[in-house]
Amino acid sequence: MSLKFITRPGRETDHPFIFSSFLKSYRSAMNKDLVGDGVFFRVMHKQLERLLGRDRLIVAVVDGDEDEILGWALGGDAKLHYVYTKKSFRGKGVATRLIEGLVKAKAIWYTFHGPGAEGFICALEARRPWRLRYSPRAA
Repeated sequence: MSLKFITRPGRETDHPFIFSSFLKSYRSAMNKDLVGDGVFFRVMHKQLERLLGRDRLIVAVVDGDEDEILGWALGGDAKLHYVYTKKSFRGKGVATRLIEGLVKAKAIWYTFHGPGAEGFICALEARRPWRLRYSPRAA
């Protein structure tokens, strides 16, 4: 049975999940010896706050339950800050559909490099006409 989900614009009520999932996910990709938790969470929370106020957030939800978030993406026409999918829904097309609903360009700058990014980007580029390039300064 295939997963039935829809995408919708992000809402302010989604923000607690967005902050929690981003901070935990991105933190897991960082060398914890270089930056302490306090500094990391304070700085990245402010950064995400700024991006949420400026760029577009779209959310994948269970079809029929718009409060059950499966994943989300934040960015713009040629920019992808971050895409997140709950572990149990990875590999089911959620992240791809989120990116399709967010990004309009074929050349995409991505600004955060989280866990699993290399494999995910290679798989995306093999299946879609996108070319993703890492640029943290584009944030």
